Amino acid sequence: MMIIDTTIYINAQTKMRLEQAGLRTRKSRSFIITKIMKQLMMNNQTFLRYSQRIEYQKHQEKSCWHRLHVTMYQREYEYFLDMRKLCKRSVSLLIAIAIDLYLNEAINEGAIKDLKKLDNYLFSCYIVIKEIIDEVICWKIYWDKPLQNDKIFL
Repeated sequence: MMIIDTTIYINAQTKMRLEQAGLRTRKSRSFIITKIMKQLMMNNQTFLRYSQRIEYQKHQEKSCWHRLHVTMYQREYEYFLDMRKLCKRSVSLLIAIAIDLYLNEAINEGAIKDLKKLDNYLFSCYIVIKEIIDEVICWKIYWDKPLQNDKIFL
C-alpha cells in the first residue's frame, strides 16, 4: 500500500489541540487527522458547495502558522482531495474544521470510538468508476465498499 508524505498548515492553537490529543491517545497526528476527517466525510452534506472557488483558512500573522508533516495511505490522501473538490475548501481548512468539530468529541465523550482501540485501516475501499449514460460522463466515487445493488461486488 502506497504511503503519501505531505504537509498541512494549521494555526498554533489547532496544532496544540492536535498534539494534546496525540499525547492522550498515544496515536500519531496523521492517525487522528484521518479519523476525524472520516467523521467529517460522514457529515459531508453540510459542507458541500458548488460553483465556488476554493476557500482557504483566514489570514493571520505568519508566526501563527505551523507546517505539519503528515503521512497517510494513498486512499486517504485521495479522500481528502475529493473532499477538497466537493466541499470547495483547502485540505488544511477541512482538517481545521474537523479538529474544531470532532476532536474533543472523539477524545472526551467517546461518540467516535475510542481512538486507542482503533486499528490503522480506517478506510477499507476507495473506488472511482466512470460510466457513460446517454453520452453524459458520470463518475461514481465510493468511499467504502459499495452495496450489491450498485452493481459492484468486492
